[in-house]
Amino acid sequence: MSSKLFVNSITGRTSEIIQVACVCGDEHFNVYLRPSCNISSGASAATGLTFIGGVLKLNGDPVETTSVAEGLHLFLEFVSQHPNSVMIGHNIQSFDIPILINQLSKHNMMKKFQSSVCGFIDTLKLSRRVYPKAEVGNYRQENLVKKLLGQTYSAHNALADVEILQKLFCDKLKGHCKSDDVFTLSYYSCRSSLDPLVQLKVISFATMKKLITNSLDLSKLILIHSCDQETGIRNVFSETQLHADSKKCRISKSKNVIDKVVQYLSNLMD
Repeated sequence: MSSKLFVNSITGRTSEIIQVACVCGDEHFNVYLRPSCNISSGASAATGLTFIGGVLKLNGDPVETTSVAEGLHLFLEFVSQHPNSVMIGHNIQSFDIPILINQLSKHNMMKKFQSSVCGFIDTLKLSRRVYPKAEVGNYRQENLVKKLLGQTYSAHNALADVEILQKLFCDKLKGHCKSDDVFTLSYYSCRSSLDPLVQLKVISFATMKKLITNSLDLSKLILIHSCDQETGIRNVFSETQLHADSKKCRISKSKNVIDKVVQYLSNLMD
């Protein structure tokens, strides 16, 4: 059975990681990383963290720090104690995980991270699916905690964030989770390969999301097209799939959508 790891990171002026926190049941991990430059006034106002004269302070009190490399190593040690875990966070798909990937890659630690985590759940996206905006007002974690749990907490402190997120997920979101709510690290490489098609208006953002969900990155599209330039893309895009009690096409049946993709792939192969 997969463990549930709740993770949050705090960043400064240049999206450097300053704090990483993680909880799994009653187990806690929290570390502060030494920034390479001063923290912006906006970030300080939100988090209470300042870095002046080489000293990191939280609400005016010095906190113990470690190097980025050592802090990430300690984080991975904690994560590796829970193999095949699902990592859960609020807005992690767009924020925390890309920054973590960037920093872990810089320090050659991605392999260990990949071997420990089997998937991710973004509670921002999950809460948007489960709770109508008219019911909750907005989807900031602090607001959801207040609306759904009737509690307040020290927002923008990574440890406080993950502790309350664990309760929010277990009490109000876990029962609504579907397999589609879990994404993997392949999401990022797949999206990176498809972004140029969106920028060139070959496909829409909605189509890209469907391709990512089906693990169809650019290299797979090229392979499909090279094997059958006449009907390969059309057959894959329009393939009927069973969703719940209804049947839907895999990507799109639109001739315009398919023709644009086929033309783009044909140009790449010329």
